[in-house]
Amino acid sequence: MKYNSRFAKSLTLAAAGALLLAGCGRTLPAIDAETLSGKKAVLVLAGNSLTEEESDLIRRVSKEKAGSEKISMEFVVKTSTNTEDFSSTINRYPYDGIIAVGSEWKTPVLELARQNPDARFLLLLNGLDSGNLPEEAPANIHLKRLDPAKITGLWNDWVELQQASGLNIMWISRTDSPVPSAWVPSEEADRLLELDIYPGDTWLPQLTYQINASKAGRIALYTPVDEAVLTRIRSLKLPVTDLNTDLAVQYNWAAILAGSFEQSISDQWQGGQAYYSTGESIISRK
Repeated sequence: MKYNSRFAKSLTLAAAGALLLAGCGRTLPAIDAETLSGKKAVLVLAGNSLTEEESDLIRRVSKEKAGSEKISMEFVVKTSTNTEDFSSTINRYPYDGIIAVGSEWKTPVLELARQNPDARFLLLLNGLDSGNLPEEAPANIHLKRLDPAKITGLWNDWVELQQASGLNIMWISRTDSPVPSAWVPSEEADRLLELDIYPGDTWLPQLTYQINASKAGRIALYTPVDEAVLTRIRSLKLPVTDLNTDLAVQYNWAAILAGSFEQSISDQWQGGQAYYSTGESIISRK
């Protein structure tokens, strides 16, 4: 990424910082133009799904990493994920890397990455199941998420016990988050409902039909649903097991952010998808 001069780069980041302070969430104090001159720059976005303790840790780690690597860094927390709120800022200053922490950033970051092909977007998901990166995703985005195989492993014993007892389970998921085939074989596809296939509330009569047809005795949520959807599901008067709320995840944000800064400014950038390592996250049953 080339710039006309150090002076121009300093002015554009100063302007971007002013926009962030004026229209977004809390940020680190604006960095003076002389300090920013000639440095690589990273924008860190902390989503609303993070706890205050997590946001503070990410802020501290980002500041320490930026200082040790002599990187200019802007930090924004608890702010809107509306793409319009950030597209002008991203376009006004050529950040070398944009790190978005929180699963709620997935949709807006995908859109921003398409609009800004010269920027690098590193998306760090924090949901138990936030779906894979779409096949048509641009090469300037890299997504990290929990390994679904680890989640499957934690629930295998429970699923096998239900199957051995003869209980039929109705699975609810999305097309971008397939239920393991061992849990729902292709010949038993009537025991799976993918919510995003059905617009509006049309999924409810379809779910009712499939429950009756398959004689399901329990509903299992493989992917998260909002409270309104959950209320409608519970109205069917079947036991509901949520595979998401019954798991606990610990994220080592210090380790995750350390690698993220290096990746976002590296000359060896690679888009695509990766899973958090054992040292970066731990998943357990509650």
